[in-house]
Amino acid sequence: MAKKVSPDKASPLLLQADDLVYDHRNNRVVARGNVEIYYDENILLADEVIYDKSANTLTAIGNVRLKEADGSVVNAERLTLSSNFRDGFIRSMKALTQDDSRIAASNAYRKDGKTVYENGVVTSCKPCEANPDRAPIWRIKATRVIQDKQDQNIYFEDTRFELFGVPIAWLPYFYVPDPSVKQRSGVLAPQYRHDTSTGYALTVPYYYAISPNYDLTLSPTFTTKAGYLMQADWRQRLWNGAYEVKLAGVYNDNANDFVGQRYWRGSVETKGEFELNKFWKFGWNAILESDDTFRRFYHIDSIYSTERVSSVYLTGMGERNYFNMSVSRYGNLGGQPYDYSTGDYLSNTGASWAYPSIDYNYVHDKPVFGGELKFDANVVALSSDERRTYTNNVVNPYFDRTDRIVTSAEWRRTLTDDLGQRFTPFVFGRGDIYSVSSFKDVSGDAGDSDTFTRQMVGGGLDYRYPFVAHTDTASHVIEPVGQIITRTNVSNNDRMPNVDSQSLVFDDTLLFDINKFSGYDRIETGTRANVGVQYTMQTYNGVSVRAVGGESFQVAGKNSYDPATGLYNTRSDYVVGGYVDYLNMFRFVTQFRLDESDFTVARQDYSAQVKLGIFEGALSYVAVAAQPLLGFDTAREEVAGFGAVKLTDEWTVFGDARYNLELSQFVRNSVGVQYADECFIYSVTYQRTFVEYSDLKPDTSVMVRIGIKGFGQQTTPSSIGDLSPEAASFR
Repeated sequence: MAKKVSPDKASPLLLQADDLVYDHRNNRVVARGNVEIYYDENILLADEVIYDKSANTLTAIGNVRLKEADGSVVNAERLTLSSNFRDGFIRSMKALTQDDSRIAASNAYRKDGKTVYENGVVTSCKPCEANPDRAPIWRIKATRVIQDKQDQNIYFEDTRFELFGVPIAWLPYFYVPDPSVKQRSGVLAPQYRHDTSTGYALTVPYYYAISPNYDLTLSPTFTTKAGYLMQADWRQRLWNGAYEVKLAGVYNDNANDFVGQRYWRGSVETKGEFELNKFWKFGWNAILESDDTFRRFYHIDSIYSTERVSSVYLTGMGERNYFNMSVSRYGNLGGQPYDYSTGDYLSNTGASWAYPSIDYNYVHDKPVFGGELKFDANVVALSSDERRTYTNNVVNPYFDRTDRIVTSAEWRRTLTDDLGQRFTPFVFGRGDIYSVSSFKDVSGDAGDSDTFTRQMVGGGLDYRYPFVAHTDTASHVIEPVGQIITRTNVSNNDRMPNVDSQSLVFDDTLLFDINKFSGYDRIETGTRANVGVQYTMQTYNGVSVRAVGGESFQVAGKNSYDPATGLYNTRSDYVVGGYVDYLNMFRFVTQFRLDESDFTVARQDYSAQVKLGIFEGALSYVAVAAQPLLGFDTAREEVAGFGAVKLTDEWTVFGDARYNLELSQFVRNSVGVQYADECFIYSVTYQRTFVEYSDLKPDTSVMVRIGIKGFGQQTTPSSIGDLSPEAASFR
């Protein structure tokens, strides 16, 4: 039978059955009982299969199941196919396509690569197990459904769209791409939004599948209050990388809604990365925009974006060295000054350029005196027009240009004695060259352009003595830590403009750092000791607990820290950190700083995350005392959180909030509900924001999301991280 039926000897037809009957009178071969036929990645299962030699057809009868090479599955009571499995006729058919769409029909037949379903029903929803006769969430009924694999389309004739069994729309004719299509031009799912600032907004994207390796998406948006927005997204993948260019422009004839009365606004965003070889890569990420609120006003960026960084970079990475060179522009989104007398916007005064910035790190591949030797270098040419005012050690970066070269080397070796004590001696050296124009020193006096150097050599010892104990339920490690670091006198330290070392949050994570400043411009001076203790517990049922506490002492020499940091006095503030984790189902983190003289709280923050059963959520609290020298005259206190409750497998309610306790007002809040299953997703979110700057006003919005699988939408249930922007701050 295999020799007769198989048209290609290279792809034989294999048959297995309980009985095989040769009917010579009717020129037929009949296979009965658990029939299995395999041909060219096609599988046919049935109770009985009849091969008609005269017609050269296969007829399968009873519990027919056909799995085709593309992954589609057909179930029927009776199925007739040509010998090569291409053409045929099917009765009472049910099919499952490769993208999990389900097709049922009273009759179906195949011819010339087309499958025609008569009185067809199409859906991607699974039938209800408890009530299989219940109508699915959505389905399409059509007099004829034609699947043409040659042009890779599915055509629908005389179509009714039903939602929960209720007809809601009728179309005489339409078509969608076949499930096998990976890329196809066409209209994407429309997007709807309503908020206070832009009014009603409707976006109808159109996707151009120009080539398998590049495409274009045009997204026109029509708003009732803020004009017409057009976005274009060009993507292209090459043999060694990919790049993307996004254009956005708007014409708003109702421009009186924001300062400046500008009708035209827009931006260009581009990014890309290419591998030059296995060690080197080149890339960029840049945004050019007409003004600093355009992208936030039209919801292209988050309304909470506060900075803009654009850069072009070259990066090389080996087993023991790293190199990065970049040209970058740093800008804050605090706004452009507006000249009311001329009606013009002035140049942005919150921008700095690094051209270039170079970082190099190298770890020597062989031990040096039994220890590790590493080198670091940083080179920056920086131009800035910042106009901020600082005092004391936070220097006003009020200059046209500064250039610097920073080089450092460090050697360290860890020794362990018979008692388990660990001694790590280390030595380090650093040399800097600065060239600065139009700067102010720490006293506020202006200086002329100048070039000066800074040198430092130091060394120290890190001592740790871990005590380990094991019980029936857990293991415990208590580790006292002590450090002493001494340095030579540092010349010209107060003359260095402070650009990259203004962010210093002294907590337990910095307690044992040799230099606690965040950047290169400021360095720790004098002799300092850091002492503390670390405790770790790991239970055998998955609970992990870690606690860190300690203090830092200025033993001798000049203290380079300012009073706002908690490191200014001879004895620093106390810092404590606590961390608890249980199988990633519960996490708790607390960090606080206590004044060393009266134990008042200078800074504290707590955060907790829970993922247990039907509930997932997090809560955080942060309180920081006033820091006038850093520009914060009052204390800051804020609480934020989010949560989601899964009511059923499909229904989820969620919400989030961020509240400023000092100002007694919300920063943002939202609440919503979502339904999501394997074929349909629907969510409604009510959101309020309270940001007010330029044309960004407190806003109330309602967002509706609808997705139908099988029509350009892949619908998998979203996590709380997708539903709430607050979730990102806890990751």
